[in-house]
Amino acid sequence: MRRLLSAFLLTLALVAGSGVARAEQAGAVTTAVTDAQTALRQRTAEKDALASSYAAALAAVDELKKQRAGFRRDRDLREKLASSLELAKSLAAANARVVAAQAALTQASAAIVATKLDAIKRELAQPGLPEARRAVLVAERDRLAAPTVRIKKIVVPSMDIDPLADPEELEAQAAALRQSEAEITQQLEGLAKQEAAALQADELRRNHTRAMDVVNREDDQPRRSDQQARGARESADQAGTFPGPLNGGVPPGDVGVLVTPGSSSLRDFGVVLADLVDKNQLAALRGAAGSSDPAVRAAVAKATRAAVQARLDVLRSKRAAMEARAVQLRQPRK
Repeated sequence: MRRLLSAFLLTLALVAGSGVARAEQAGAVTTAVTDAQTALRQRTAEKDALASSYAAALAAVDELKKQRAGFRRDRDLREKLASSLELAKSLAAANARVVAAQAALTQASAAIVATKLDAIKRELAQPGLPEARRAVLVAERDRLAAPTVRIKKIVVPSMDIDPLADPEELEAQAAALRQSEAEITQQLEGLAKQEAAALQADELRRNHTRAMDVVNREDDQPRRSDQQARGARESADQAGTFPGPLNGGVPPGDVGVLVTPGSSSLRDFGVVLADLVDKNQLAALRGAAGSSDPAVRAAVAKATRAAVQARLDVLRSKRAAMEARAVQLRQPRK
């Protein structure tokens, strides 16, 4: 009996030790991401300051070149050119540091995703896992494991009608607006799916809460402590809100892709729709992306969809007026 008890205590110690080790590992990974983000901000600020100084130095050189040639002007010009050359070298080095910081952030982000995937795998392996929880974990696992793509922002062309434009120019402008309409419509479909998924998750959570209340009242199962129950609720609430890989910076000229309806998060829609909603709605959208409450995510997705729909209606009206103007110009004058 004493030998069995010793073995049991040893097993408990090993399990507890592995849990502590995993918690420490997760904390270290999170710290690495935070440090990488801080380093990237610092390196970017340094590069921006040098770029500002370099632009000022070039402006001073241009100003000296406009002056009449002379001993003093030539001396000042040589000094400014030498200074601008040093700034250019410093700016190139600063840009290299920014690129390195972006790479470090990407690596740290990949590590935190791997840690979360490992946590999901361990929870899925637990016996007696509720089906609702299992479905949430599988969906989150698939989202984290999916290949990442760069997200681009929808930029709507000018909707103003140039009174001097000919019909061909107006038709080309209208065609560009029609393309933007198709892209916006695609995002509206995605927001509708986000809202429906959040409402379903909220319903599942409320049904689970009601079922647990019934079980506790009828004493069908041994009651867990309040701390255990609270931990389980917090774990369930946080499901589906893991942040994806953090963007380490998109190279200039990389157009990226639009959000795919039904397979992206509210965070992605915050990037794509940045120019289509006001700053308050954009802040609400970005805040809801990290919310653990599916009801909040559903409400924000609905409000964002309404705001984008209103913008789409204006765009369609302007495009129709533009096409009508082109038709009018093509008609023979009497």
